[in-house]
Amino acid sequence: MDGVFDLLSGVIVDAPLAALTRDNYPGLKRFLKVESGWRPWTTEPKWRLTTLLKSIHDWVERTRPDGLKLMIYFRPDAPHDVRSHQAALAAAVGEISMEQGLEYCLEPCNYSLGASDFGSPDADRVNALERPEVVIAQAHEFGRREYHANVLKLDFPADLRYTSEFHRRSWSRQSALYGLAHVRSWCREISDSLSIPWTIMSSGASRSEFVECLRISMAEGGSGYMCGQAIWSDALKVFGDAEAVTGVVATTVRENLKSLNQVVSNGTFPRAAEQFGVACE
Repeated sequence: MDGVFDLLSGVIVDAPLAALTRDNYPGLKRFLKVESGWRPWTTEPKWRLTTLLKSIHDWVERTRPDGLKLMIYFRPDAPHDVRSHQAALAAAVGEISMEQGLEYCLEPCNYSLGASDFGSPDADRVNALERPEVVIAQAHEFGRREYHANVLKLDFPADLRYTSEFHRRSWSRQSALYGLAHVRSWCREISDSLSIPWTIMSSGASRSEFVECLRISMAEGGSGYMCGQAIWSDALKVFGDAEAVTGVVATTVRENLKSLNQVVSNGTFPRAAEQFGVACE
């Protein structure tokens, strides 16, 4: 992060790196990632249950983060027992955040029920169709006070590749499913339902597509971004060559962040005094 430290408001880090970022980047807000992965629901394995980092209290004491970040797998069509388990887990981490005086970022995560089809054209189209309903439901659920969240990290509530206005772009080439008017209304519905800030993640979008997503969300009440791929993807292409990575971070990655931050600085923040430009390591 040496080449982009000054452009970030925060970073989400794995536990082993949390102390390192504290020592090397003073003043940078650090969210400690507290999920360790997921396990299948025993009754019906297609449903996911989030698993937690062991000894969260010990990691908080050792690394002294500014906040906790939890990815919580959540689909509104999941069985009641699955949704209740996930809700209780998210609330428990919220209690830890409150006890420790830390900020709390909740990241509801959608997932494909047909894992073998993930990334296929058919699966992408299904995801594009169901994403608005899923993301809005996630915002309604985890924006509630009992979770103690300070900010939500959400998928953008649509896939711009499938909009009538963008489906012919070079990064799209998909048939249209909805229009930008619908997309803006979904973003506005999220903003209107929340009393806390919400940000978007890149969800595998290209940098060009993500800039458009960010621009729309900011215009409809969003508060910035928390993402990794849209920032670091070019550096990952040369991973293993330290000199090449340093060069890409100092040029391409830095320009990526500048373009995202420009969109954020042009936005409006009806619910938050804070703007979010957070990188995920």
